This record gives sequence, structure tokens and C-alpha cells, in this order.
Amino acid sequence: MTDWDNKLENKIMRKYRFKFTARIVQVIIAVFLLYSFYIMGVNIVADSLKWNHKHLYNINLMLDWKFPNVKSTMSHPIGETNGLWTQRMEVPLFEQIGKEDFSAGTIHMKKGLLPLSSQLRYEWNNDQPAEHFRFYLPENPKTGDKYAPETSDSAWSTLEKVHEGTVSELAFSTTEFMVADDLQKTLEKYDLQVLWMPLYTGEMKEFNASFSSGGNDMQLMGVYGLSSGRTHDKDYMSQSQMLLDSRHLDELQQAMLDSMETLLKEEDEGYYENFLGLDHLQKRYDYLKKEGFSVYGAVVTGPVKELLKLKEIEGIHGVQVGGMEYWNWDRY
Repeated sequence: MTDWDNKLENKIMRKYRFKFTARIVQVIIAVFLLYSFYIMGVNIVADSLKWNHKHLYNINLMLDWKFPNVKSTMSHPIGETNGLWTQRMEVPLFEQIGKEDFSAGTIHMKKGLLPLSSQLRYEWNNDQPAEHFRFYLPENPKTGDKYAPETSDSAWSTLEKVHEGTVSELAFSTTEFMVADDLQKTLEKYDLQVLWMPLYTGEMKEFNASFSSGGNDMQLMGVYGLSSGRTHDKDYMSQSQMLLDSRHLDELQQAMLDSMETLLKEEDEGYYENFLGLDHLQKRYDYLKKEGFSVYGAVVTGPVKELLKLKEIEGIHGVQVGGMEYWNWDRY
């Protein structure tokens, strides 16, 4: 083969490699553009259907009901949907101590098309779950036998040692089931804010529930509670929320029933029970609808000197001190 033939062959090979490489680059660019347009379309569709708005709203409902004094201040979702139609979102969590909110953790949401690909993963600050308060039932739900009050004074002793320029959260139980309005009005005599009240929703009567017991007491696991009420418009774009106080109690209770009914009617059991973690929702709804709202404790926040005044209320026991912060209080 002559030098001319070698040069021609090399020229042809270079030209071929250039065309081949250019074709590969074109295919890669085309695939990238197609995938980008596909992902853009997926997110446009997901956004138009307001999926993340609905999920965020329902996560907030779940927090209101199941996690004492834990909330998200996030009103509009910031998330993404991938090519497999899996939605991901991070929901920051806060707890109120005094009049300010402090970071408590994060919920990492993954919502796929299939139930097994959906989950809420909780990441708590200081590795401490927010469901750290426990509430003592006043009586055995099946027999009606009264339980003995929890008599430890350690919480009161802790508060007495704290400087007056401190605010704190405090949880307690009551020795009797109470109408929510009665307990609320009793607590409104003090310069405090009521954040959450544990509800009796038919546990051990209408369905079995997990519990712990020290012999002459019972503490239910996964208690539902009465908190601020939420409502939303048709597409979840606009929401309203009411404070837990005596002026709004009837509306709060009705809003909770309405939200339960909406979940039961519009969502499947895998969504509200497995994804959101709202167990026995139908039976709890039926019980509250029939029997009304009975509470047996509360979570409150306020100045330490005001919290100490709760000692004078007959029937309060099982007192637990939560987070403490420097003074940030104006009269509620």
C-alpha cells in the first residue's frame, strides 16, 4: 500500500470517527432534551393536579392529631416529581415554646405510584422523637375502674429551680375525662397558651390499641389529640387555621370530623393508614361522631411562674416538662 493510500485511509477513518462521534453526541443531546421535556411535563401535570399541596396539607393534619406541639410552618410545598412519578418533599418541623417556634426536625416524604414505594421518614433533632409526652388514662376503658394518679413531683421541682425569665412547654393528664370546653376555660384563667389535648377515641372499647402500663395506670400509644383546626379550598391552594381556644372549640371539633370524613371518603386505606400513619381512622371517626370529644390532659406553654400556678388545679397529675427557652412572651 502506498503512502497516498495510507493517507487516504486515515483521512476516511478520521472522517468516519468524527461523524460517528457527532452522531453519538446528537443522540445523547436528543435523549437529554426528550427526558428534560418529559420531566418538565411530569412536573407540570403533578403541579396542575396539586398533589404536593394535598400531601402537605394532610401531613399537617396528621401532625396536628398525632404529635403534641409539633407543626410545620410550610404553607406551599417545595418538592419534585421524577420520571417514575415519585414525588419527594422535605417538610421542616417546629415546636412552639413560649411565643416562638424552634426547629424540631424534618419529614422526608416519598410518595410513589405504588403503596410500597411511599413513606414518611422522620428525622428528629437530638435523636428525640416528638411523641415524647405520655398521657395517663383516668380509668380502664373496658371496666371503668379508676387508675391511681401519677404522683411524682419532679416536674414541679424542676420548674421551681428555673429562673422566672424562662418559658417552657408542659404536659399533664387529668384524673377524669373532661369536656374539652371545660378544661380549656379552666386553663384560660392563666397566662398560658393551650397547644394540644389528648382525645379518647374509643381505644380498647372499639378497637385494640398499643399501651404501656405500670400496674395501676395505662398510657396509650399513638394517641390522637385536639389541636388547631384546618380547612382548605377545593384544590388545597388556600388554607385557614384556627387557634385552640374556647371561642373556636366547636368549629375545631367540627373541622376535625370533616377532615376525617374527607380522608375516609376520598382516599384509600393505604394512603391514610400506611402512608400518613392514621391508624383505625374509621373507628375513631365513628366514636367521636357518636360519643363526642372527651379529653384527659393538655400540652401548654407559657412563663414558668405561670405554669407553676397549675399546681392549684385539682385533678392534674403526670406532669412533664418539655423544652425551655429564654423569655419570649407577651400576654396571650
